[in-house]
Amino acid sequence: MKRYKQIDGIRAIAVLLVAMYHFWVVGGYKSTGIELLNTFLSYGGEIGVTLFFILSGFGIYCCLFKEEQNHGNIRYITFIKKRLKRIYPQYFACILILLLLSEGAIYISDGNLKSIFFHLLFIHNFFISTSGSINGVLWTMGVIFQFYLLSVILYKLVKKSPILIYIISIILTILLKVLIFKYLDNLELDNMYLFIYGRQLITALDNFLIGMVVAHMKLKNKKIKRNKWEIVKLISISLVFLVWILYGTQYGTVYSNTIYGYLWHNITAFLLGIMVWISININLVFPKWIEKIMLFIAKYEYGIYIWHLVIVNNLYSKSPIIKAIADKGYWEFAILMLMITIGAGYLSGKFLDIIRD
Repeated sequence: MKRYKQIDGIRAIAVLLVAMYHFWVVGGYKSTGIELLNTFLSYGGEIGVTLFFILSGFGIYCCLFKEEQNHGNIRYITFIKKRLKRIYPQYFACILILLLLSEGAIYISDGNLKSIFFHLLFIHNFFISTSGSINGVLWTMGVIFQFYLLSVILYKLVKKSPILIYIISIILTILLKVLIFKYLDNLELDNMYLFIYGRQLITALDNFLIGMVVAHMKLKNKKIKRNKWEIVKLISISLVFLVWILYGTQYGTVYSNTIYGYLWHNITAFLLGIMVWISININLVFPKWIEKIMLFIAKYEYGIYIWHLVIVNNLYSKSPIIKAIADKGYWEFAILMLMITIGAGYLSGKFLDIIRD
């Protein structure tokens, strides 16, 4: 199946957004001097993860479509094995290294063994005590793997009635968030509970499904448009997205028992889904050096994603040199951390990846 350079570019943007957000948080920064940039950085993790979920839906739909085209049906066990081969080596290596060579060794004890066990089964995201326990970013892998388990059913539903299934997923996720957020709010629990249970598969299903719908539409219509109005559409929807991010905060926080809290990810995913759809249907031309950098980051984004938070947390807390660079300003710190984490992602992917798609 054809690879879409536009999707690789969006994948690179997603991992950069998440990384830049975590560098912002770990360094304790409050301002870059530009209010627009401050807001965008503070939302970078949410936007990046939402993009990851959308791209997972897109990629899995394409994989299942190819499987069905080549074999006449979908071999479920073969599909799951391939997914495990894709994600498990780097995932397992990260957990193993953190357990053996860092403070993560605390989890090798009677009271904490469940955290390791739950991570290996990809169910750690269900529980407040294990969701981000070994590595703060691995909760997403639990959500994504659970999506893999249901993806064949979702694929068939989307193939039959894409718009209806997507609308149903939006209604379902909103209703579940209302129930969960109201229940947790009544218990007077902190926002970490809202974050964890607001980003389970059942409350983020529409993120994956809009990716599947975009893939379904793309596979039906493979033409690339080159007229200027498509560029205008992309710019227009990007501006709408920026307005939503910048001014929506006045109505509440992303994870809150409010209308804004219920709808934020649904609307964000919808706008990002439209941007992805337009992007893969137009021929955007960038300088070759930018394209090469973005494709390189996209190729090793999984390793970059898995390692970046571990690296920045350890270097910032334990290296006086890194701390001194961080004190100089966000950009000096972020660029250095990006160089280190991209290098780590490259090494991790180069030596551990079994399958790349």
